[in-house]
Amino acid sequence: MSLTNFLVNQVLSDYFTSNGTQYLALHITDPTNSGLATTELSTTSMATYTRKQVTWSTPVNRAVTNTNLIQWQAMPAVNIGFLAVWDAPTGGHLLATMPVADPFEIATAGATIYLPIGSIAVTIGSAIPGYLMPDPASLDGVIPATTPPDTTTPPPATP
Repeated sequence: MSLTNFLVNQVLSDYFTSNGTQYLALHITDPTNSGLATTELSTTSMATYTRKQVTWSTPVNRAVTNTNLIQWQAMPAVNIGFLAVWDAPTGGHLLATMPVADPFEIATAGATIYLPIGSIAVTIGSAIPGYLMPDPASLDGVIPATTPPDTTTPPPATP
């Protein structure tokens, strides 16, 4: 027996759209489904690092997408391999995780990671149930340190 679209959309609404605030975190390695916060970028390696608040759309077709621009500025030289949604700005519970297909490789400190509106989604019942699903065209979002962030248009894709 499979879940109906109505029920799946209701679960997404209950946990993401209308259940308080969630935060997007950067992880160097897989936080796993058990929620290993030890894999998250820390204030030790980036003094100004914080999880970023993320807001979600109304569920449609078993998915919610981010409705706000998310960016981390002045990043250290680091490779980010995973994004994760948490229910608190520190600590808390891991709700969803996504491996980044091409890890965000920041070779020179000072770059910005930029995730435009609609660039990530939480889905249930897709090829990867319960995981964040990227829009590959918009996850090339590393802006070099010498380029000022533009909050109105997504950055150009990098080869």
